[in-house]
Amino acid sequence: MRSLLVSALVAWTCVLGAGCDSPSHDNLDKWTRTKKGPDKLRAAVSDASLDPDLSAHAATNLLRKGLEGDARTRLEKLPPARRSAVAEKLVPRLWGLARIEGGDLAVPNGEQATAKDLLVDLRGMVEGAERARIDGYLVDWYTSGYYDARATPGRHPGAEVIRLIGAPASEKLIAMADSIVAKSLAGVDRLRVSDELLLAIGVSGSPASVEYLLKLAKLDVKDKGDKSLGKRAISALYRSYVDPRGLFTVADPAALIPHVQTLVGFASADQDGQVTNDAIALVRATGSPTCIAPLLAVVAYPHEDPQYRLIGASAALACGGPSAIKPVVLALPDAAYEHRNFGGSIWTVIAKSKERAATLSALRDLAAENSKLARWVAIEALAELRSTEDLGVLQTIAADRRKLTGYWGSQSDVSSKERKAEPTLGERARELAATLAAAKGS
Repeated sequence: MRSLLVSALVAWTCVLGAGCDSPSHDNLDKWTRTKKGPDKLRAAVSDASLDPDLSAHAATNLLRKGLEGDARTRLEKLPPARRSAVAEKLVPRLWGLARIEGGDLAVPNGEQATAKDLLVDLRGMVEGAERARIDGYLVDWYTSGYYDARATPGRHPGAEVIRLIGAPASEKLIAMADSIVAKSLAGVDRLRVSDELLLAIGVSGSPASVEYLLKLAKLDVKDKGDKSLGKRAISALYRSYVDPRGLFTVADPAALIPHVQTLVGFASADQDGQVTNDAIALVRATGSPTCIAPLLAVVAYPHEDPQYRLIGASAALACGGPSAIKPVVLALPDAAYEHRNFGGSIWTVIAKSKERAATLSALRDLAAENSKLARWVAIEALAELRSTEDLGVLQTIAADRRKLTGYWGSQSDVSSKERKAEPTLGERARELAATLAAAKGS
Protein backbone atom coordinates (compact mmCIF):
# COMPACT_ATOMS: atom_id res chain seq x y z
CA MET A 1 0.00 0.00 0.00
CA ARG A 2 2.82 2.36 0.92
CA SER A 3 4.67 1.76 -2.40
CA LEU A 4 1.49 2.46 -4.32
CA LEU A 5 1.13 5.73 -2.44
CA VAL A 6 4.71 6.76 -3.28
CA SER A 7 4.22 5.88 -6.96
CA ALA A 8 1.01 7.89 -7.08
CA LEU A 9 2.73 10.84 -5.45
CA VAL A 10 5.62 10.74 -7.95
CA ALA A 11 3.18 10.50 -10.84
CA TRP A 12 1.16 13.44 -9.51
CA THR A 13 4.36 15.49 -9.11
CA CYS A 14 5.30 14.74 -12.73
CA VAL A 15 1.87 15.87 -13.91
CA LEU A 16 1.97 19.12 -11.96
CA GLY A 17 5.52 20.17 -12.81
CA ALA A 18 6.38 18.00 -15.78
CA GLY A 19 9.59 17.33 -13.81
CA CYS A 20 9.94 13.72 -14.88
CA ASP A 21 10.29 14.71 -18.55
CA SER A 22 12.06 18.05 -18.29
CA PRO A 23 15.77 18.30 -19.12
CA SER A 24 17.98 17.41 -16.18
CA HIS A 25 21.35 15.70 -16.13
CA ASP A 26 19.68 12.45 -15.08
CA ASN A 27 17.03 12.71 -17.79
CA LEU A 28 19.59 13.62 -20.46
CA ASP A 29 21.39 10.37 -19.71
CA LYS A 30 18.12 8.43 -19.56
CA TRP A 31 17.14 9.76 -23.00
CA THR A 32 20.15 8.06 -24.57
CA ARG A 33 18.24 4.79 -23.98
CA THR A 34 14.71 5.74 -25.09
CA LYS A 35 13.01 5.83 -28.47
CA LYS A 36 12.10 9.51 -28.27
CA GLY A 37 15.35 10.39 -26.53
CA PRO A 38 17.26 11.68 -29.60
CA ASP A 39 14.55 14.25 -30.39
CA LYS A 40 14.56 15.39 -26.76
CA LEU A 41 18.35 15.70 -26.81
CA ARG A 42 18.22 17.75 -30.01
CA ALA A 43 15.63 20.05 -28.45
CA ALA A 44 17.74 20.44 -25.32
CA VAL A 45 20.75 21.60 -27.34
CA SER A 46 18.62 24.29 -28.99
CA ASP A 47 16.65 25.40 -25.90
CA ALA A 48 18.01 28.82 -24.91
CA SER A 49 16.03 28.76 -21.64
CA LEU A 50 18.09 25.91 -20.23
CA ASP A 51 21.24 26.11 -18.14
CA PRO A 52 24.08 26.10 -20.76
CA ASP A 53 25.58 23.06 -19.06
CA LEU A 54 22.41 21.08 -19.78
CA SER A 55 22.59 21.98 -23.48
CA ALA A 56 26.27 21.02 -23.48
CA HIS A 57 25.42 17.70 -21.83
CA ALA A 58 22.73 17.08 -24.46
CA ALA A 59 25.20 17.77 -27.30
CA THR A 60 27.69 15.37 -25.73
CA ASN A 61 25.06 12.64 -25.51
CA LEU A 62 24.09 13.13 -29.16
CA LEU A 63 27.73 12.56 -30.05
CA ARG A 64 27.88 9.41 -27.94
CA LYS A 65 24.85 8.07 -29.82
CA GLY A 66 26.59 8.67 -33.15
CA LEU A 67 24.55 11.81 -33.88
CA GLU A 68 27.38 14.34 -33.75
CA GLY A 69 26.14 15.85 -37.03
CA ASP A 70 22.87 16.78 -35.31
CA ALA A 71 24.78 18.29 -32.40
CA ARG A 72 26.95 20.32 -34.78
CA THR A 73 23.96 21.61 -36.76
CA ARG A 74 22.10 22.65 -33.58
CA LEU A 75 25.18 24.41 -32.21
CA GLU A 76 25.71 26.30 -35.48
CA LYS A 77 22.16 27.66 -35.32
CA LEU A 78 22.46 29.04 -31.78
CA PRO A 79 22.74 32.83 -31.38
CA PRO A 80 26.43 33.76 -30.85
CA ALA A 81 26.07 34.70 -27.18
CA ARG A 82 24.17 31.50 -26.36
CA ARG A 83 26.60 29.39 -28.39
CA SER A 84 29.53 30.90 -26.50
CA ALA A 85 27.89 30.07 -23.16
CA VAL A 86 27.19 26.49 -24.23
CA ALA A 87 30.70 26.10 -25.68
CA GLU A 88 32.26 27.09 -22.37
CA LYS A 89 30.58 24.05 -20.79
CA LEU A 90 30.84 21.77 -23.81
CA VAL A 91 34.57 22.06 -24.50
CA PRO A 92 35.72 20.27 -21.31
CA ARG A 93 33.06 17.59 -21.85
CA LEU A 94 34.32 16.96 -25.39
CA TRP A 95 37.91 16.91 -24.23
CA GLY A 96 36.96 14.32 -21.64
CA LEU A 97 35.71 12.10 -24.47
CA ALA A 98 38.53 12.92 -26.90
CA ARG A 99 41.51 12.52 -24.58
CA ILE A 100 43.60 9.44 -25.40
CA GLU A 101 45.10 7.42 -22.59
CA GLY A 102 47.16 4.25 -22.60
CA GLY A 103 50.64 5.39 -23.62
CA ASP A 104 52.37 7.01 -26.60
CA LEU A 105 51.33 4.30 -29.04
CA ALA A 106 47.65 4.30 -28.10
CA VAL A 107 45.39 4.62 -31.14
CA PRO A 108 42.23 6.76 -30.87
CA ASN A 109 38.95 4.90 -30.96
CA GLY A 110 35.91 6.08 -32.90
CA GLU A 111 34.39 8.10 -30.09
CA GLN A 112 37.68 9.85 -29.34
CA ALA A 113 38.15 10.80 -33.00
CA THR A 114 34.54 12.01 -33.25
CA ALA A 115 34.89 14.14 -30.12
CA LYS A 116 38.08 15.61 -31.56
CA ASP A 117 36.22 16.44 -34.77
CA LEU A 118 33.44 18.21 -32.89
CA LEU A 119 36.07 20.24 -31.04
CA VAL A 120 37.44 21.29 -34.44
CA ASP A 121 33.93 22.22 -35.60
CA LEU A 122 33.26 24.14 -32.40
CA ARG A 123 36.55 25.98 -32.82
CA GLY A 124 35.15 27.67 -35.92
CA MET A 125 32.07 28.82 -34.00
CA VAL A 126 33.85 30.59 -31.14
CA GLU A 127 36.57 33.20 -30.74
CA GLY A 128 39.10 34.51 -28.26
CA ALA A 129 39.90 32.57 -25.10
CA GLU A 130 37.51 29.72 -25.92
CA ARG A 131 39.15 29.12 -29.29
CA ALA A 132 42.60 29.27 -27.67
CA ARG A 133 41.48 26.66 -25.12
CA ILE A 134 40.27 24.36 -27.90
CA ASP A 135 43.57 24.86 -29.76
CA GLY A 136 45.48 23.81 -26.67
CA TYR A 137 43.44 20.63 -26.36
CA LEU A 138 43.85 19.83 -30.06
CA VAL A 139 47.62 20.33 -29.94
CA ASP A 140 47.75 17.96 -26.98
CA TRP A 141 45.55 15.46 -28.83
CA TYR A 142 47.96 15.30 -31.77
CA THR A 143 51.29 15.59 -29.95
CA SER A 144 50.90 13.63 -26.71
CA GLY A 145 51.40 10.32 -28.50
CA TYR A 146 52.32 8.74 -31.83
CA TYR A 147 51.35 11.46 -34.34
CA ASP A 148 50.76 9.19 -37.32
CA ALA A 149 48.14 7.18 -35.44
CA ARG A 150 46.26 10.40 -34.67
CA ALA A 151 46.68 12.25 -37.97
CA THR A 152 44.19 10.27 -40.05
CA PRO A 153 41.16 9.23 -37.92
CA GLY A 154 37.99 11.29 -38.15
CA ARG A 155 36.57 13.86 -40.55
CA HIS A 156 39.36 16.39 -39.98
CA PRO A 157 42.86 15.06 -40.79
CA GLY A 158 45.83 16.27 -38.80
CA ALA A 159 47.31 18.58 -41.44
CA GLU A 160 44.00 20.42 -41.82
CA VAL A 161 43.68 20.93 -38.06
CA ILE A 162 47.29 22.01 -37.55
CA ARG A 163 46.90 24.48 -40.40
CA LEU A 164 43.94 26.04 -38.55
CA ILE A 165 45.89 26.27 -35.29
CA GLY A 166 49.08 27.55 -36.90
CA ALA A 167 52.26 28.55 -35.12
CA PRO A 168 51.20 27.51 -31.58
CA ALA A 169 51.47 23.89 -32.72
CA SER A 170 55.03 24.21 -34.08
CA GLU A 171 57.08 23.73 -30.94
CA LYS A 172 55.64 20.37 -29.88
CA LEU A 173 55.60 19.00 -33.44
CA ILE A 174 59.25 19.94 -33.95
CA ALA A 175 60.13 18.32 -30.62
CA MET A 176 58.47 15.08 -31.77
CA ALA A 177 60.46 15.03 -35.02
CA ASP A 178 63.68 16.02 -33.26
CA SER A 179 63.36 13.08 -30.90
CA ILE A 180 63.08 10.66 -33.82
CA VAL A 181 66.01 12.22 -35.70
CA ALA A 182 68.22 12.24 -32.60
CA LYS A 183 67.64 8.52 -32.05
CA SER A 184 68.42 7.79 -35.70
CA LEU A 185 71.64 9.80 -35.67
CA ALA A 186 72.73 8.15 -32.43
CA GLY A 187 72.11 4.73 -33.91
CA VAL A 188 69.58 3.92 -31.20
CA ASP A 189 66.77 3.36 -33.66
CA ARG A 190 66.25 3.37 -37.42
CA LEU A 191 62.93 5.18 -37.29
CA ARG A 192 62.18 7.88 -39.81
CA VAL A 193 60.17 11.07 -39.55
CA SER A 194 56.94 10.34 -41.40
CA ASP A 195 55.49 12.38 -44.24
CA GLU A 196 52.47 13.14 -42.04
CA LEU A 197 54.62 14.66 -39.30
CA LEU A 198 56.75 16.63 -41.77
CA LEU A 199 53.59 18.06 -43.34
CA ALA A 200 52.17 18.98 -39.94
CA ILE A 201 55.35 20.91 -39.13
CA GLY A 202 55.15 22.67 -42.48
CA VAL A 203 51.50 23.69 -42.23
CA SER A 204 52.00 25.13 -38.76
CA GLY A 205 53.34 28.03 -40.80
CA SER A 206 55.88 29.54 -38.43
CA PRO A 207 59.35 30.78 -39.43
CA ALA A 208 60.71 28.25 -36.92
CA SER A 209 58.97 25.39 -38.72
CA VAL A 210 60.40 26.50 -42.08
CA GLU A 211 63.86 26.74 -40.55
CA TYR A 212 63.53 23.28 -39.03
CA LEU A 213 62.41 21.59 -42.25
CA LEU A 214 65.28 23.23 -44.15
CA LYS A 215 67.62 21.96 -41.44
CA LEU A 216 66.28 18.45 -41.98
CA ALA A 217 66.67 18.88 -45.73
CA LYS A 218 70.40 19.50 -45.22
CA LEU A 219 70.88 16.75 -42.64
CA ASP A 220 72.96 13.79 -43.76
CA VAL A 221 71.08 10.77 -42.48
CA LYS A 222 71.40 8.61 -45.58
CA ASP A 223 73.41 6.00 -43.71
CA LYS A 224 70.95 6.07 -40.82
CA GLY A 225 68.04 4.51 -42.65
CA ASP A 226 66.32 7.65 -43.96
CA LYS A 227 67.69 8.33 -47.43
CA SER A 228 64.72 10.42 -48.50
CA LEU A 229 64.45 12.79 -45.52
CA GLY A 230 65.81 15.85 -47.35
CA LYS A 231 63.56 15.40 -50.36
CA ARG A 232 60.52 14.78 -48.17
CA ALA A 233 61.22 17.83 -45.99
CA ILE A 234 61.28 20.13 -49.04
CA SER A 235 58.16 18.40 -50.36
CA ALA A 236 56.37 19.13 -47.07
CA LEU A 237 57.20 22.82 -47.46
CA TYR A 238 55.95 22.72 -51.06
CA ARG A 239 52.61 21.24 -50.01
CA SER A 240 52.30 23.73 -47.16
CA TYR A 241 53.04 26.88 -49.15
CA VAL A 242 52.31 26.04 -52.79
CA ASP A 243 50.04 23.05 -53.45
CA PRO A 244 47.99 21.69 -50.51
CA ARG A 245 45.91 19.55 -52.91
CA GLY A 246 42.68 21.04 -51.61
CA LEU A 247 43.22 19.86 -48.03
CA PHE A 248 43.80 23.30 -46.48
CA THR A 249 44.60 26.89 -47.43
CA VAL A 250 48.26 27.60 -48.17
CA ALA A 251 50.37 28.90 -45.30
CA ASP A 252 51.39 32.57 -45.24
CA PRO A 253 54.53 32.85 -47.42
CA ALA A 254 55.89 35.55 -45.10
CA ALA A 255 57.45 32.69 -43.11
CA LEU A 256 59.51 31.74 -46.20
CA ILE A 257 61.01 35.17 -46.81
CA PRO A 258 63.83 34.95 -44.21
CA HIS A 259 64.90 31.67 -45.83
CA VAL A 260 64.86 32.62 -49.52
CA GLN A 261 68.63 32.36 -49.96
CA THR A 262 68.64 28.90 -48.40
CA LEU A 263 65.89 27.83 -50.79
CA VAL A 264 67.87 29.19 -53.74
CA GLY A 265 70.77 27.06 -52.54
CA PHE A 266 68.60 23.97 -52.87
CA ALA A 267 67.50 25.12 -56.30
CA SER A 268 71.05 25.81 -57.48
CA ALA A 269 72.75 22.71 -56.14
CA ASP A 270 72.88 19.43 -58.04
CA GLN A 271 69.73 18.17 -56.39
CA ASP A 272 67.08 15.68 -57.30
CA GLY A 273 64.88 17.25 -59.98
CA GLN A 274 61.83 17.29 -57.74
CA VAL A 275 63.76 19.11 -55.00
CA THR A 276 64.85 21.74 -57.52
CA ASN A 277 61.31 22.24 -58.81
CA ASP A 278 59.88 22.47 -55.29
CA ALA A 279 62.55 24.91 -54.11
CA ILE A 280 61.99 27.20 -57.10
CA ALA A 281 58.23 27.10 -56.54
CA LEU A 282 58.75 28.04 -52.89
CA VAL A 283 60.87 31.04 -53.87
CA ARG A 284 58.18 32.06 -56.32
CA ALA A 285 55.57 31.79 -53.54
CA THR A 286 57.26 34.62 -51.63
CA GLY A 287 55.87 37.01 -54.24
CA SER A 288 57.20 40.12 -55.92
CA PRO A 289 59.57 41.81 -55.37
CA THR A 290 61.17 39.27 -52.99
CA CYS A 291 61.20 36.47 -55.55
CA ILE A 292 62.76 38.25 -58.53
CA ALA A 293 66.45 38.58 -57.59
CA PRO A 294 66.75 35.01 -56.23
CA LEU A 295 65.06 33.55 -59.30
CA LEU A 296 67.29 35.58 -61.61
CA ALA A 297 70.20 33.92 -59.80
CA VAL A 298 68.67 30.56 -60.70
CA VAL A 299 68.39 31.62 -64.35
CA ALA A 300 72.06 32.67 -64.36
CA TYR A 301 73.31 29.52 -62.60
CA PRO A 302 75.48 27.43 -64.99
CA HIS A 303 73.54 24.22 -64.55
CA GLU A 304 74.36 21.39 -66.95
CA ASP A 305 70.66 20.88 -67.70
CA PRO A 306 69.22 23.80 -69.76
CA GLN A 307 65.74 22.97 -68.51
CA TYR A 308 66.84 24.01 -65.03
CA ARG A 309 67.26 27.61 -66.16
CA LEU A 310 63.92 27.60 -67.92
CA ILE A 311 62.17 26.46 -64.74
CA GLY A 312 63.72 29.41 -62.91
CA ALA A 313 62.84 31.81 -65.72
CA SER A 314 59.24 30.62 -65.87
CA ALA A 315 58.86 31.04 -62.10
CA ALA A 316 60.42 34.52 -62.20
CA LEU A 317 58.06 35.64 -64.98
CA ALA A 318 55.01 34.31 -63.15
CA CYS A 319 56.11 35.91 -59.91
CA GLY A 320 57.44 39.23 -61.15
CA GLY A 321 54.93 40.08 -63.86
CA PRO A 322 55.65 42.58 -66.65
CA SER A 323 58.55 44.24 -64.82
CA ALA A 324 60.41 40.92 -64.79
CA ILE A 325 60.16 40.23 -68.54
CA LYS A 326 63.23 42.11 -69.72
CA PRO A 327 65.67 41.14 -66.93
CA VAL A 328 64.62 37.48 -67.10
CA VAL A 329 64.94 37.13 -70.87
CA LEU A 330 68.25 38.99 -70.97
CA ALA A 331 69.59 36.70 -68.23
CA LEU A 332 69.02 33.60 -70.37
CA PRO A 333 72.10 32.38 -72.25
CA ASP A 334 72.09 32.57 -76.04
CA ALA A 335 71.82 28.82 -76.53
CA ALA A 336 69.82 26.34 -78.58
CA TYR A 337 66.15 26.21 -77.60
CA GLU A 338 63.37 24.02 -78.91
CA HIS A 339 60.41 26.19 -79.91
CA ARG A 340 57.69 24.25 -78.11
CA ASN A 341 59.60 23.73 -74.86
CA PHE A 342 60.99 27.27 -74.79
CA GLY A 343 57.61 28.78 -75.55
CA GLY A 344 55.86 26.81 -72.82
CA SER A 345 58.33 28.14 -70.28
CA ILE A 346 58.58 31.73 -71.49
CA TRP A 347 56.04 33.42 -73.77
CA THR A 348 53.10 31.26 -72.75
CA VAL A 349 53.73 32.41 -69.17
CA ILE A 350 54.12 36.04 -70.27
CA ALA A 351 50.83 35.91 -72.17
CA LYS A 352 48.96 34.83 -69.02
CA SER A 353 49.62 38.17 -67.34
CA LYS A 354 46.49 40.13 -66.47
CA GLU A 355 48.37 43.41 -66.92
CA ARG A 356 48.06 43.59 -70.70
CA ALA A 357 49.16 47.19 -71.24
CA ALA A 358 52.27 46.83 -69.09
CA THR A 359 53.08 43.48 -70.70
CA LEU A 360 52.82 44.87 -74.24
CA SER A 361 55.01 47.82 -73.27
CA ALA A 362 57.67 45.49 -71.85
CA LEU A 363 57.59 43.33 -75.00
CA ARG A 364 58.01 46.34 -77.30
CA ASP A 365 61.00 47.36 -75.22
CA LEU A 366 62.37 43.84 -75.51
CA ALA A 367 61.94 43.85 -79.30
CA ALA A 368 64.15 46.93 -79.48
CA GLU A 369 67.09 44.98 -78.02
CA ASN A 370 69.74 43.63 -80.37
CA SER A 371 69.66 40.23 -78.68
CA LYS A 372 68.34 37.45 -80.91
CA LEU A 373 66.75 35.74 -77.94
CA ALA A 374 65.08 38.94 -76.72
CA ARG A 375 63.61 39.62 -80.15
CA TRP A 376 62.41 36.05 -80.53
CA VAL A 377 60.59 36.12 -77.20
CA ALA A 378 59.10 39.52 -78.02
CA ILE A 379 57.58 38.51 -81.36
CA GLU A 380 56.27 35.18 -80.08
CA ALA A 381 54.65 36.78 -77.03
CA LEU A 382 53.11 39.62 -79.06
CA ALA A 383 51.62 37.03 -81.42
CA GLU A 384 50.42 34.93 -78.48
CA LEU A 385 48.65 38.03 -77.15
CA ARG A 386 47.18 38.66 -80.64
CA SER A 387 48.46 42.23 -80.49
CA THR A 388 47.56 43.27 -84.03
CA GLU A 389 48.62 46.83 -83.29
CA ASP A 390 52.19 45.53 -83.06
CA LEU A 391 52.40 44.22 -86.62
CA GLY A 392 54.97 46.91 -87.31
CA VAL A 393 57.21 45.61 -84.53
CA LEU A 394 57.27 42.17 -86.13
CA GLN A 395 57.90 43.62 -89.58
CA THR A 396 60.99 45.51 -88.38
CA ILE A 397 62.51 42.17 -87.36
CA ALA A 398 61.61 40.43 -90.62
CA ALA A 399 65.06 41.02 -92.10
CA ASP A 400 66.99 39.46 -89.20
CA ARG A 401 68.98 36.51 -90.63
CA ARG A 402 70.18 34.98 -87.38
CA LYS A 403 69.28 31.29 -87.04
CA LEU A 404 66.96 30.04 -84.30
CA THR A 405 69.26 27.18 -83.39
CA GLY A 406 67.53 24.12 -81.97
CA TYR A 407 64.08 25.34 -83.09
CA TRP A 408 62.87 21.83 -83.98
CA GLY A 409 64.66 20.13 -81.11
CA SER A 410 66.94 17.15 -81.64
CA GLN A 411 66.70 15.64 -85.10
CA SER A 412 69.44 13.09 -84.54
CA ASP A 413 67.06 10.21 -85.26
CA VAL A 414 65.98 11.72 -88.59
CA SER A 415 67.88 11.22 -91.84
CA SER A 416 69.69 14.25 -93.20
CA LYS A 417 67.27 14.47 -96.12
CA GLU A 418 64.23 14.59 -93.83
CA ARG A 419 65.56 17.06 -91.28
CA LYS A 420 63.72 20.38 -91.11
CA ALA A 421 65.69 23.52 -91.77
CA GLU A 422 65.93 25.79 -88.77
CA PRO A 423 64.24 29.13 -89.50
CA THR A 424 65.91 32.46 -89.14
CA LEU A 425 64.51 35.00 -86.71
CA GLY A 426 63.29 37.03 -89.68
CA GLU A 427 61.48 34.07 -91.23
CA ARG A 428 59.70 33.39 -87.95
CA ALA A 429 58.80 37.08 -87.62
CA ARG A 430 57.26 37.07 -91.12
CA GLU A 431 55.28 33.91 -90.33
CA LEU A 432 53.87 35.42 -87.13
CA ALA A 433 53.17 38.74 -88.85
CA ALA A 434 51.11 36.93 -91.49
CA THR A 435 49.10 35.24 -88.74
CA LEU A 436 48.47 38.57 -87.01
CA ALA A 437 47.52 40.27 -90.28
CA ALA A 438 44.98 37.53 -90.98
CA ALA A 439 43.55 37.96 -87.49
CA LYS A 440 43.34 41.72 -88.01
CA GLY A 441 41.49 41.32 -91.28
CA SER A 442 38.98 38.80 -89.97
